[in-house]
Amino acid sequence: MLFYFPIDIIEKFVPRLLVMIDKYSALDKTLSPLKVALLINSSSIFMDIYPAITTKNLDIAINTAKEINRFDLLANAYYLQGVHTQKPALINKAKNIFYAIEKTDILAQLEKNYYLKLTPEFDF
Repeated sequence: MLFYFPIDIIEKFVPRLLVMIDKYSALDKTLSPLKVALLINSSSIFMDIYPAITTKNLDIAINTAKEINRFDLLANAYYLQGVHTQKPALINKAKNIFYAIEKTDILAQLEKNYYLKLTPEFDF
């Protein structure tokens, strides 16, 4: 199923959703992974349009994923930050985490989706 969700709508709703998640996260700790997932997903959408927002959101996602020990989300955020900033060290860090937690299927999907964004000088 394909959904059409305009970028300008996402721009308006993501900050509101993050505020609401932060407001209730003290009451419900299960909201933290949702926050990280929202930050990662919105960053993948905004990567080419709003680079500063992408960097900020991925930094928050990385720190929050570390706090809640969600290594799958941490690796995902590291991978996207590596692609976004063109830093192979972050991508390698993400790969190592994916291998350690045996989630290579997620890694394969990320590599498939972001292969063309990587510059030729990336050597893995």
